[in-house]
Amino acid sequence: MFIRTNSYTRKNGTKKVSYSLCENRRVNGEPKQTTLIKLDPDFPIKKEDWSILIQRVVGEIKHHPVIVFEQDQQIDHQVHRIVKALKDMGYDPYAVKDDRTPVIFDKVEDSESRTIGGERVVNKALSFLGFDEMLASLGFSDLQKRISHMLVASRCLAPGSEADTYRWLHQRSSLFPLLQLDDNPPSLSSLYRVGNKLYTLRETLIKKLFTQSQSVFGFTPCIAFYDLTNTYHYGKEDDELLAYGRSKEKRSDCVLASIAMVIDASGFPTHAEIYKGNISERKTLEKAIKDIGIECPTVIVDAGISTKKNIEFLNRKGIKWLSIERNKKQPPLKTEPDSTHQTDSGSAYSLWEVSQSQEVKRVLVQSKPRKQARDSHLKREREKLEEELTQLNKGLSNPRCMRDYLKIIEKVGILRKKYQKVAYQYDIKVTPLEDSDLASSVGFTRNKDYNHATETSGCYVIATTQTDWEAEQMVHCYHQLGDIERTFRTLKSELGLRPIFHRKVERIKAHLFITILVYYVVHLVGMRLKAKGINLSWEGIGEELFILQRTTTKIPEHKNKYHLLPKDGRLSAIQKIIYEAMDLPISNHLRYRTE
Repeated sequence: MFIRTNSYTRKNGTKKVSYSLCENRRVNGEPKQTTLIKLDPDFPIKKEDWSILIQRVVGEIKHHPVIVFEQDQQIDHQVHRIVKALKDMGYDPYAVKDDRTPVIFDKVEDSESRTIGGERVVNKALSFLGFDEMLASLGFSDLQKRISHMLVASRCLAPGSEADTYRWLHQRSSLFPLLQLDDNPPSLSSLYRVGNKLYTLRETLIKKLFTQSQSVFGFTPCIAFYDLTNTYHYGKEDDELLAYGRSKEKRSDCVLASIAMVIDASGFPTHAEIYKGNISERKTLEKAIKDIGIECPTVIVDAGISTKKNIEFLNRKGIKWLSIERNKKQPPLKTEPDSTHQTDSGSAYSLWEVSQSQEVKRVLVQSKPRKQARDSHLKREREKLEEELTQLNKGLSNPRCMRDYLKIIEKVGILRKKYQKVAYQYDIKVTPLEDSDLASSVGFTRNKDYNHATETSGCYVIATTQTDWEAEQMVHCYHQLGDIERTFRTLKSELGLRPIFHRKVERIKAHLFITILVYYVVHLVGMRLKAKGINLSWEGIGEELFILQRTTTKIPEHKNKYHLLPKDGRLSAIQKIIYEAMDLPISNHLRYRTE
């Protein structure tokens, strides 16, 4: 209740004020002020006492009178008059004054909570890549397009087999409602069928994805990085795909399947193919280039692939190349470098032009970070070797230690093998004791390789057939391979490439190809975040997004009717930056419905 005043002017020009006792109500959901009774035109109570008056009136009408410590005859009189007038008109203080449907608050509950952050980011990345339009042009139905979305997004966020994916979709993810499949979710067999269809169209899909990536980021394809990896399978060898070979994960007990990829300098794959598991990096370059075709001026490969045979093949094909030389011993350094180079991350490099012919240009590079790490390793290995040789020599004067000459020779051989990375830098001599089978001393001296290894610590030679390139450009291009390999490691470690649990060859191939599609999404997200100054791995991005949940609140009105309010959680500071980088709206995405 409250008292409302209304000022008006009479015809004779005098001003008057009227007083009314009013009450707030809701009619048809809208707030209304209802007049209960008119008060005297000469209402005697001061405005500052109106709240006391209303409290006493409400107390009297509800039979809960307010305790009064100081009596005021005017207020007592007005309370009595107002209460009598309200009772005469049949006023009910307990009547419902809000015609809105009441909510049963003790029955309100959060019916489910599911992950939402990663799902929104992956779907937006696929939208940037034009994934739906590509699939539509290849004859995918609307349902097949949504299932393809699910396969890629689930591999990004919850790597595993299709069976694991299916459980995650039903129990923990918000992908079904995001893709409008919550009313009629697809079957597990449909996931297998769509995966197989994606694999059969792999060449067209990769070309379209690479072209779309160019339009999004505006780069020009110019350089190809070639790499190969494999994954193991808990199964048996077969003639088509699975075979025993050299496992990247040291799983010599399992059969393998291999993936060869050609990646542009932008980091996006231009070609990819799946090979039998026993194919090796050293032998696969020629086959891969013949199978998938490389149309670019320069191929960059690491030392593991740059064998003499592969280099000769590239030269015959007229393909320009750049690689680290496989020689372990580096040429000696001059006093001062010919030039220096600094990467975007701040790492410093010293450069020496070693030699140049008409066909090949070679540059000796010394990396300061690499030198620090190498120096530490050399110091540790040298100290261990010298300590063991010293202890071996001291033991010759102790009858309880090893003293036999032949056994000492054998022990020195074991130490050379144990510390083979530094043992060649020492001349070790075991002197026999005259007229005895014992040794008299074990000595060592540092040879010229010791100083050379110290001077050339952290060095490597980059060679290329692009003889017109500057040394700084050669180093920059090779370091791009390192950046891409870090993303490639994400594919091998965080995106469910390893291991494979499928039994059918077509499903194994589909599993591997979906991982390649996922690589596009992960790299696109990483590039957009890097533009915002965020250098997180995909694992770090996933950890930030995984904690963002979408909660559905169920608000019942009565037995057969309730409201559902699905709402995203509040974004943290880093989540807001990720959303902004992906052009996602920063809101709770409230979706209201009644059932």
